[in-house]
Amino acid sequence: MITMNLEGEIQMIWEFDKGNNPLFTYPKYIASNSKGNVGVVDWLSDAGNGRVVILSPTGGILNIYDGQPEAEISLFGGIVSTKEDNFIVNDAVSHILHILNSDGEYVCRFDTTSIGIKLPCCLAFSESGKLYIGSVNMEEQPNLFGLTYSGC
Repeated sequence: MITMNLEGEIQMIWEFDKGNNPLFTYPKYIASNSKGNVGVVDWLSDAGNGRVVILSPTGGILNIYDGQPEAEISLFGGIVSTKEDNFIVNDAVSHILHILNSDGEYVCRFDTTSIGIKLPCCLAFSESGKLYIGSVNMEEQPNLFGLTYSGC
């Protein structure tokens, strides 16, 4: 993975860890926060089983999050960064949003079925700060939900 400035100059290259092992298997989704930390959803298989790797602006690994044991993560999807520099990652199969702090440490999780959202598959923020969650259910039409959030 490469980060560049607005002039197209390479700022950082992330490819291998300190043991010269590949950092990623299949980097699928990426977000960064205002601190310069980068969150990467890294799928370990085509089925989507994976982890979230949080990288520092200087190239170090801050944390690798693979979920809470009771969550049984099976399909990490989108990742976004909040105004507070936390990361939100969705798990479509378990209908969970995982909230991680700016260093990628677990803060809490939110069950989206509690507000009627099943199979959250993608996340985005509007300029006004509204969180949008896209969901896909093969039995229904795709849905887009706009949420106002606070505290994360």
